[in-house]
Amino acid sequence: MLMTSELENPVPELVEMQAELVQYYNDAISPYELLVYLRIHEDEIDTDNGVFRIGMKRATLALKRYGFDIKPGTRFGEEISPTTTQRQIQTSKTTIVSNESTKSKGSKVGAKASSIPELSGEASGSFMNKEGSSCEASTSEKIRHNHFVIKAIGNDRWIISEHDSKPLNKTYINNATLCELILKDRSNKFLLELVLLIKQKDLTIDFDPSCLTGHIQKKFPNSNKKRIVDILLAKGLNECSPASKEQYNGVIFLSRVVLNDD
Repeated sequence: MLMTSELENPVPELVEMQAELVQYYNDAISPYELLVYLRIHEDEIDTDNGVFRIGMKRATLALKRYGFDIKPGTRFGEEISPTTTQRQIQTSKTTIVSNESTKSKGSKVGAKASSIPELSGEASGSFMNKEGSSCEASTSEKIRHNHFVIKAIGNDRWIISEHDSKPLNKTYINNATLCELILKDRSNKFLLELVLLIKQKDLTIDFDPSCLTGHIQKKFPNSNKKRIVDILLAKGLNECSPASKEQYNGVIFLSRVVLNDD
């Protein structure tokens, strides 16, 4: 199947994305593979008011399809639940023993001579033993957790995030198969649309407030400055995006690829 490609990368400094549909065996039953290349960057913007460093800590890759079904079990980053789970429990026990003993012993013997031999004696002794112990026990449990940097979720979407919530800044899909596709029966339209988007709350903007001019300092109070700049910059990115004709709702579109059989 010959399909045309339409690529929109309105902010190439932040996102590079390409997609291609291939079929390695030209027959009626072999699936198609959606090959994707995706790189996400951080970038700096110099302005009269300072240097802004822009990034994102979470992004979503969304696929719309017409005339295709996704072959089950072929989604990239699909987490499969194991039939069994393994738990590791460590138990430690600490015993503290204190031992204190006191011993004392005294004796006194006296004798005197008389016409009738007589012996008298007196003896006394004491023993005291004090002993105490305490026991402390603790249990710790280790559960191994695997973080999917790219995780397939419902409605043909993939979440991209680092385990430590750091800004995304690497190649995440290197011309790999995002999923395998099968043609639907009796379909007369074949189209794929792949979009990369982020939510405004996942956009990271760092800047040095000391670089801002006095006019900006007065216009934007310190308590609201970063929030307002985030919103303005997010809207600016959205105006350059494929969704610019839609009302801004906090979702920022950064890249789109359309594959069409027309």
